[in-house]
Amino acid sequence: MKTTLPGPQSKKLIQQLDKIQTAGTVTFFVDYEKSVGNYLADVDDNMILDIYMQISSLPLGYNHPALYRAVQDTGLTTLINRPALGFFPPKDFVSKLHTALLSVAPPGMTQVQTMGCGSCSNENAYKAIFAWYMRKQRGGAPTTPEEMETCMVNKGPGCPPLTLLSFEGAFHGRTMGTLATTRSKPVHKLDIPTFDWPVAPFPRYRYPLEENVAYNKEQDQTCLDAVRRAIRDYNGRGKPVAGVIVEPIQAEGGDHHASGDFFRKLQAITKEVRRRGVGPWGAGRSRSACRVRSVIPSSDPPPSAGGLCAAARRGPDWMRCDWPHVGPRALEPARGTRHRDVQQEDAHRWLLLPRRVQAD
Repeated sequence: MKTTLPGPQSKKLIQQLDKIQTAGTVTFFVDYEKSVGNYLADVDDNMILDIYMQISSLPLGYNHPALYRAVQDTGLTTLINRPALGFFPPKDFVSKLHTALLSVAPPGMTQVQTMGCGSCSNENAYKAIFAWYMRKQRGGAPTTPEEMETCMVNKGPGCPPLTLLSFEGAFHGRTMGTLATTRSKPVHKLDIPTFDWPVAPFPRYRYPLEENVAYNKEQDQTCLDAVRRAIRDYNGRGKPVAGVIVEPIQAEGGDHHASGDFFRKLQAITKEVRRRGVGPWGAGRSRSACRVRSVIPSSDPPPSAGGLCAAARRGPDWMRCDWPHVGPRALEPARGTRHRDVQQEDAHRWLLLPRRVQAD
């Protein structure tokens, strides 16, 4: 470390940025060209040990050579031409989806839809839930002229009063639909019109777990009972709960975990309601699909830049959940392939190399 954080050059840049946009969240400015492995370089020549690589979205270390090769191999033409993947995908797109995404999909997840970011992935997962629910409601019948007309003026029956249940403390995004299910911090939701959608408490465990078994089981049961009441209440008010959205590991609203038993019972509630009619579809959102798979064996989790689901969830309508222009996100399948390979081969070696060796 050569200066305090933020250093003088970062402070200067923060002042310049604040003149053209809100810069209150900026910690310091980064020199990404100099950053390497676990070490993040700032513009004041400080070299900072970065354990998580910021928000852990790609925790393989800065400037990993394998990811450079992925961009050089296929990424430059994608960046330059910005393909509309929904209409004119590149020739190797199918193979990349298989190698990068479907190769690590949880069992039963055979369908994949790429998106541009986490929020739009969740937004389109929500749309898929609503579309699936209404298809079940119609029993295979086509949409009516009245539905087609009323949806254009945001009225029913074309825009039905469906809802999604989410949990206290969860973060699902900042866009309009996801914000209705986000319950982590007031700053995200204040002054923004939203939907009247149900919410239930999420377990708050005491630790060590082995010393608090009875209390934590009581937490599970209290939250599950609240879920049942919320579904019953909203269904009774003519606002059917079409889906239950859960963040298996809550991080934005704290650091809160729930047991596998809790999630399995939560899934059982949705199946129980569904047996009595058209009940909610459970969707898990987590940065770790493995975590979702371990606790909810048949969930359909949308990962950070797209969605995976079972074939039964796939709808017949095109352009209902579509992201035609992905821009830089079109690189994700290529980068994802390298990401998977690096994880399997040498991720830890690159992260743990001394800086002087990495630089060489």
